[in-house]
Amino acid sequence: MLFRKPHNRKSSHSKDTDDHDHDKQLRLCEYHELPEWYRLQESPFIVTNYRPPSNSFQSCIHSLAYLHNETMNVWTHLLPAITLAFALPLLQLNISRIYADAPWTDRFMLTLTPMAALLTMSLSGSYHTFNNHSPLVSSSCLLMDFAGILVLILCSFVSGIYVGFYNHPFERQLYWSMIGLLTAISTLLVLHPRLQGPKYRPHRTSAFVSTVLSGFAPTFHGMYVHGVNKGFHECGAKWWLVEGLWYAIGVVFFVTRFPERWSWSATGGDGVWFRRGRFDVWGGSHQIFHVCVVLGAACHCWGVWEAWTFAV
Repeated sequence: MLFRKPHNRKSSHSKDTDDHDHDKQLRLCEYHELPEWYRLQESPFIVTNYRPPSNSFQSCIHSLAYLHNETMNVWTHLLPAITLAFALPLLQLNISRIYADAPWTDRFMLTLTPMAALLTMSLSGSYHTFNNHSPLVSSSCLLMDFAGILVLILCSFVSGIYVGFYNHPFERQLYWSMIGLLTAISTLLVLHPRLQGPKYRPHRTSAFVSTVLSGFAPTFHGMYVHGVNKGFHECGAKWWLVEGLWYAIGVVFFVTRFPERWSWSATGGDGVWFRRGRFDVWGGSHQIFHVCVVLGAACHCWGVWEAWTFAV
């Protein structure tokens, strides 16, 4: 066994029962063995290394210590969240010390997206940790995961528009109103109880993508206001365009479910990289999507900083 509880004075029968329960918790399943509520939230192209339903928060947390098909989905967002939890107080202290004369709104906007990213990645890591608990806990965590994505989108827009149109209050209010309306519509489409499940996955994805794509409007408008060259190189536009590229790459992997979907059409033989189940634990599309989200959020933060230093 990978894990053993310390020896205690329980009877041998009690110890055997505990070991049996522990072995059951560590046993990994295949897709076809999962109950229907579990299968509906998972990709049929990921076929092995599922944790069985646990009905135990302790068991879910314990699964952080061994390898299964959610391990990388958890840690690709949990590690950045832990990093941000330690870095954010230091960042805020340094900003307050170095830029003590800056308005509090400026200092707040500089840390808004990192704070939103901390929340988003924490909720994402929590969902992938607890999604085998039970139908209620799994669906609740999934909705919080969706809400976290919406928070990151909204806060990224708010901070980017604030610094991009720092001296243009009308444009700033215009684009804040736009993103507020789009986020409200997306929230309805994504979180409505009747629009859950795999049937509405394309609708939810379209809502997220449409809201993110609207970011091109203020970005290109800002380049027009400041001048293309200055807007691109000094006002954050280049970082926000790279941010959009990372998100676009992530969405392509998310929607196409490449590479695990391609492994299903493998012809066998020596094609190790494309055998069925090859990407169940390592290198799956959702893991790549998570990494792209982290990189996109980092680019956005850098763009906000660059645009703010230009504006002030």
